[in-house]
Amino acid sequence: MDIVRSMIYAAAVIGVISTAADICAPEGSMKKQLDTVVGLVLILVVVSPFMNSDFRLRLNDMSLSYDSTVKNDIGKYSSETILKEVDNKVGEYLKEKLMQNNIGCSCVVINAELDEYNQIDIKKVTVTSSGNAEKIRNIISKELPKAQIVVNAGDNS
Repeated sequence: MDIVRSMIYAAAVIGVISTAADICAPEGSMKKQLDTVVGLVLILVVVSPFMNSDFRLRLNDMSLSYDSTVKNDIGKYSSETILKEVDNKVGEYLKEKLMQNNIGCSCVVINAELDEYNQIDIKKVTVTSSGNAEKIRNIISKELPKAQIVVNAGDNS
């Protein structure tokens, strides 16, 4: 900890000195040379505490790899969360669409998956309603032409 403290202290002192020298230096090539020299001195001041001590950095002591299972778990969790949200939002939308057509339904279940390009693909829609099954299929197929539509008989509560 003493190494870091001395490095910070020396860098602060050199920073103050370099600012004062920059203000006092005349404009032109002399100022550029002075800036270069002060920059080199600052680098030496920052590096010197590490060179004077027995400071060693060994890469074999550090773990540079990452756990790919963590990445896979995060991806899986994100995908599941997104699919649940899609199921809820699309289900609500279709339920509202059916209500606009005077069809009551008690339940709309969406079965969505991610394809190989991570695009959402709605495979199946299951509707529980006592309304006209063919009319329900027509309304939903306009919105989701590729989805399989299953209409179950049930109450509208």
